[in-house]
Amino acid sequence: MQEDINLPEVDKRANTPEWLKRLQDNSWEPEIFISGILLAFIFTVPTHVYQFAVKLIQDSGFSYFGAYLVLIYTAATINVFKIFFITHLTLRFFWAGLLGLSYAYPEGVNKSKLFNIAKSFDYIKPIDMVLRIEKLCSSTFAYPSFVGIYGVVFAGYLILLLFIQLWLKLSFLYVYVMFMASLLLFALLMLVGKNNRIRKWFGSSMTSSISAIYQSNMGKWTTMGYTFIILALAIPGISGDINNFMLFLNNSNLNSEELKWSHKEYFYTENREADIRFPRTNIPSEIVEKNYLPLSVAHYEEDELSMPNFSITYAKSLDTLNWQHVKNPTDLYRVYINDSLFSTIKWVPTMYEESNQKAYSTLIDISTLPEGYHTVRVEKLLESLFPFAYKYTPDIRLRKNWSKFNFIKIKS
Repeated sequence: MQEDINLPEVDKRANTPEWLKRLQDNSWEPEIFISGILLAFIFTVPTHVYQFAVKLIQDSGFSYFGAYLVLIYTAATINVFKIFFITHLTLRFFWAGLLGLSYAYPEGVNKSKLFNIAKSFDYIKPIDMVLRIEKLCSSTFAYPSFVGIYGVVFAGYLILLLFIQLWLKLSFLYVYVMFMASLLLFALLMLVGKNNRIRKWFGSSMTSSISAIYQSNMGKWTTMGYTFIILALAIPGISGDINNFMLFLNNSNLNSEELKWSHKEYFYTENREADIRFPRTNIPSEIVEKNYLPLSVAHYEEDELSMPNFSITYAKSLDTLNWQHVKNPTDLYRVYINDSLFSTIKWVPTMYEESNQKAYSTLIDISTLPEGYHTVRVEKLLESLFPFAYKYTPDIRLRKNWSKFNFIKIKS
């Protein structure tokens, strides 16, 4: 009777194809290879994702808040993968050490040679430790596919909604409500009715099956707790990957912290890699040796889209602000050096080759300035659209500290 009960345990893999058995037995080889390759690659991804979100704002006129959510979802997915692959490789190194131990001492502990106090313990054989770590490594390697897919799907779905927003010229409120309502509806469909098609489709999907495997073997609450712990560990990485993205919020002033502690990589070309975009203004170097200051301001597609309103709707408001008539995006800027206005500036459209960033560039005559530190401040006039309002309530706002930085003039 006991043999009949144990028989299924012996034949667990009886119906498994031989090729799959060989792959399962040697899964550590592709696991280590894939983890190593992906880990080396994945550390370079956040910069590209960051720049992709910037391009959505600057080149396509996407809502800042939408691009910000896309960046957060993608950064969360990337950092979850980082944690798992680092953990997996660490466990594999430990596993390799135990594998060597099991070869050197296959029988494990020889209690006869231990101190008396240590003879009473039940020690684990090296082969059993190898098998335990092997199982942990394999389960750890599979888990990112479950967590990561959701982040990619959310980001992709949000990008689709943002394209719809841009096409129909809707308030971001509509996109946000549509995004949250569709997720809520999907959740309700999963809870209500056993035979609806969406529930059947999702229940038979790979992500659902992976989730069920973990929950049924590790426990429901253990799996949920495990997921939340991983997400919590990913928060510092996510924070680092989205750092200073607020600078690309075109219709805002620099905050007090940004005014006090300037980020040199966002103002000076020499402090920034060539393929990285700048958010507001840019000069080649903090030190200027000539009598002309080369200044560039970043192009934002939303400025182009707002030009018709500046020509018609805001004429009275422009007079109130004592602002020149706005015909094109360069009329939205005023440049001050040491609080002296430079009113006769000719802007030229330019393109930065490495980053493909559009900008407007000019040369400002600083021949009359003495040597030493000088402060550049750029004011910008913007159409203020409230993205979370039911209806757009367009108005114009003057941002007096849209950009502010220093440069040092020295003798050439």
